[in-house]
Amino acid sequence: MIRRERCKIEGMQGRGVAVYFINPHVAWNGWLDIRKAQAAAPRPPMQLELLQGEAS
Repeated sequence: MIRRERCKIEGMQGRGVAVYFINPHVAWNGWLDIRKAQAAAPRPPMQLELLQGEAS
């Protein structure tokens, strides 16, 4: 359902930034008609990015 990829950033050391992708065909909550219409529309997968923040 969720796939993580590492994207290297020029000038940054380490493995890179983690980018998460969600497969909309697997994880869905809603009406079947809406799901079918959205699945038929060609578009790239939604991309989530991990944001760095301060620890509390």
